[in-house]
Amino acid sequence: MVWPSLPVGLLVSAILVINEVPDYEADREARKANLIVRNGPLAGVKLHRWLMYVTYGLVALFPLVGRMPWGALIALVTLPAARRALTLARTHAADPVRIIPANAGTVMLHTVIGLLITCSYLVRLPR
Repeated sequence: MVWPSLPVGLLVSAILVINEVPDYEADREARKANLIVRNGPLAGVKLHRWLMYVTYGLVALFPLVGRMPWGALIALVTLPAARRALTLARTHAADPVRIIPANAGTVMLHTVIGLLITCSYLVRLPR
């Protein structure tokens, strides 16, 4: 039963990464050595993007290979919101205020996808 936790866990990682981006300048001045300070905000945005891609790939793959119910595919309806969060992150990586909606969008996606996957177990669709 570990399979459904993988997309949700990847989204938690995406939240942690994107939440570091607005703090880049302050963290750099404080000489913190987190991933964003070491590699720059653009690298953080790229990592965020790949975490999201893998999340959606797993949501699409797991029902096909029998690791999650078919109903879990309903989580793919959140793709437009993910695209918006990714676009905001890419466009505003250097602006600590304007990137905040990307952070909020990633948190929202984590919540909604987690709920939709959970619901897919409560209401199983036949194969």
